[in-house]
Amino acid sequence: MLKLTPLRVAVVDHAPFMRRLLGEALLVRDIEVTGTAESAESAIELCRRTHPDALLFDLVADQMDGVVLMRGLREAGLDTPVILLGGHFRADHYKIADALIEGALDFVERPLACDTVQVFVNELFVRIHMASDLSVARQRAIELSSERALHSPAAMRVSLSGRRDPSRDGPGAVIIVGSLGGCWSLSQLIPALPPLLGIGTVVVQQLPEGCTSALADRLDHYSALDVREARGGEQLNPSSVYFAPGGSHLRLAGNAKLLVSAEDPVDGLRPRADLTISDAARIFGDRLVLVVVSGTGKDGLDGAREVKERGGRVLVEAEASAIASGTPRAVVEARLSDDAVPLNELAQAIADEVGVWGATIPLRGNYSETLRS
Repeated sequence: MLKLTPLRVAVVDHAPFMRRLLGEALLVRDIEVTGTAESAESAIELCRRTHPDALLFDLVADQMDGVVLMRGLREAGLDTPVILLGGHFRADHYKIADALIEGALDFVERPLACDTVQVFVNELFVRIHMASDLSVARQRAIELSSERALHSPAAMRVSLSGRRDPSRDGPGAVIIVGSLGGCWSLSQLIPALPPLLGIGTVVVQQLPEGCTSALADRLDHYSALDVREARGGEQLNPSSVYFAPGGSHLRLAGNAKLLVSAEDPVDGLRPRADLTISDAARIFGDRLVLVVVSGTGKDGLDGAREVKERGGRVLVEAEASAIASGTPRAVVEARLSDDAVPLNELAQAIADEVGVWGATIPLRGNYSETLRS
């Protein structure tokens, strides 16, 4: 979907030089700058007055708080897509993760040198157009969802086959895949999961090196499960969620041991979700449940196909709740999805599929025996 009117962007940066540079660079590309600001509070007021298609928000200075911004926008009833301008240091990674968890759309690293400014501006240009297109697409998805609910409430849920019965079929393993907008979905999903889930859980969320660790640390604080970035050598287990590290592939060995790999990127992506999913499908077969949350692109589509070929199950986040529905929609359109589930129901759906230790699924023998069976 293309926006026919000129794009309108607000710029929030602590440095007057960067505000001027960004403003001029956007104007050259026929993007209207609705105004500039230098704090989260003034950014919220700017969005309230001008309703931009996107907000560029600098995170580098201490007073630039992405959490305050995102919560303030929600309280004001504003759904302005926010593109973060992040730094390169560990503290910046945590600030980026916090803002993404609160619903920021994406981020671009600020340039370290003058000769990289053009690359930085080009990346911003792409992200701004993407933000505008996603806003239009998401609004249409919400409208269609409301129309389906009005005419046929049962059509709100897409279910192509019966769910697994973990009490009969045994506990299952979970792979969760996300990219653009996925951090918000994960921030709602993972804290809602029970403390002992199936055989174990792996997440592949597209983020650069450093940011994945920060995201896992933040989610661990709010979750009953132990959430951490995989370092390699860990054994998949029901009490933990392991994130694929940014900048590395995450593979699984035959004994469900995690391996961090520096293999070349696949179609420009590292980690590549398809690799992780394929390994898991071979190991777990019909005991694997793949969950596809908010994202764009088709990473995860080939993996979903292999999951289905081996008898596993595929759940996708419903379009109406996903910030970006490109990847879930690709899986649905390929007729690989067993169920399209709203985000607020997804944790329960996963638990129903793979089982909860100490609840309805008494495991036979010890955990190692379960993996080998």
